[in-house]
Amino acid sequence: MGGLISPFPVARPCATFGHVQQARKRTPRLRYRERLRYNLCHGTTLDRRVPFHCQSSGTEVVLSEGGIDEVAATFVEHVCNRLDSPSITVSLGTGGIISSFLERIASSEFKSHRERVKFVPTSMAVSSECGLLGLAVSPLARDTAIDIHIDQADEVHVDRDRVYYIVGRGENGPQVGQPDIPCVHVAVRGAKELIIFTEDHIFDMRLSGMLPVVIEGGLEDEWEECAEEVDDIFLGDAEVMRRSHSAEANTRGYPDPVITKDGYMILDLFFYSDFKLFGESVDYETFESTLIKIPGVVSSGLVAVPTSANKVTIASTSN
Repeated sequence: MGGLISPFPVARPCATFGHVQQARKRTPRLRYRERLRYNLCHGTTLDRRVPFHCQSSGTEVVLSEGGIDEVAATFVEHVCNRLDSPSITVSLGTGGIISSFLERIASSEFKSHRERVKFVPTSMAVSSECGLLGLAVSPLARDTAIDIHIDQADEVHVDRDRVYYIVGRGENGPQVGQPDIPCVHVAVRGAKELIIFTEDHIFDMRLSGMLPVVIEGGLEDEWEECAEEVDDIFLGDAEVMRRSHSAEANTRGYPDPVITKDGYMILDLFFYSDFKLFGESVDYETFESTLIKIPGVVSSGLVAVPTSANKVTIASTSN
C-alpha cells in the first residue's frame, strides 16, 4: 500500500452519495491569535505556559520551550522514572513524536531501562519502526493492561473534566504510515495514563474540520449504502469523501481508494465548522454513539479519554 493521500480537497460541485450539493468553501479550523490565558477547567483562569490540573481527571498541559525532540526526551525520562516495578507496558500511537521517542529510548544510554518496557504498537508503521530499532514488541489485545499510552493527536479539546482528541487525518504522509484507528481505541480504553502530543496550542475549542471514519469494505453496494447513511445524517454539516491514495480522486475515492490491512475503507467527513449532528453541537458521546450505530461503521478518529485514566498529560511546543 502506498502513494500519497489527498489533502483537504478544494471546494467543487459534486454529487456526494446520492445528494447533489452546491460547492461550499470549507471553513478551516479557526485559529484565533495567541492568547495568554485559557478558561479550561470549570471556569478556572489559567496561564497557558503553566502546567495545570483538571479538577476531576488530573489533566495536565505542558508546553515545552524546545522542539519535538526535546518533548520526546521528556517522554523517555517519564517512562524511565515509572520503572518502579519489574516492567511496564507502553502502548504507542503513530506520528513524528512516537518516532523521536523510539529513536531516543533505543539508544545505548537507555539500554537497561528499555529492557523492562513492553512496547505495544497500535499500527504496522510503528511496529516496523520498533523492529528496525531492535525493540521487542508485544501484541495488542482487548484485555491488554496498558500502564502508559503515548499518542500524537491532530487536534485536542479539553472539555471540563474530559479530554477528546482526533487521530488519523492523514496529515503526516502516506496512508501506510497512518494510525490504525480501531487499535488506538483499544489501547486508550485499557490505559491507566495517557501522554498526548499535539502541535496545536488551542485546547478549549470544540473539535472541528475533518474526521476520519473507518467503515467495512466488502462489495461496492455495501460500502456505498453505509456512506449514504453517513451522508444523510451529516447532510448540511459536513461533506463526505472516501479516502484515496490519489490526489486526483473524486468524492467516491476513485481511481485508487484506500483499503486498510483489515480490509476497511475510510470516509473523511469535512465539517463546515465544529462537529455537529443534525445541525446541533451535541456532546461528543451522543455524536459518537450515533455515528457508530450506523451499519457498516467500525470506528472513527474521535478518541475519548476514559474517566478511569489516572492521569492525562497533553504536551506541545511553545512555538
